[in-house]
Amino acid sequence: MSAGGARRSFSGCDLPNIPTGTGPKGASACMINASDNNAQGGLNTQFFRSERMLDGDPFQIRIS
Repeated sequence: MSAGGARRSFSGCDLPNIPTGTGPKGASACMINASDNNAQGGLNTQFFRSERMLDGDPFQIRIS
């Protein structure tokens, strides 16, 4: 278990050895298909370009 809680998944995600469930703590995991993954990569690239973020630029990601 990580500091934030146990990993969990959702029904239909088909990840072995990861229980399904919800709760206030923990990390959720689920597989996505290749086309959804590629689409998100394109959106990320557009965002980085529009914000002039270049390779090697420092940045922070905050999850709340």
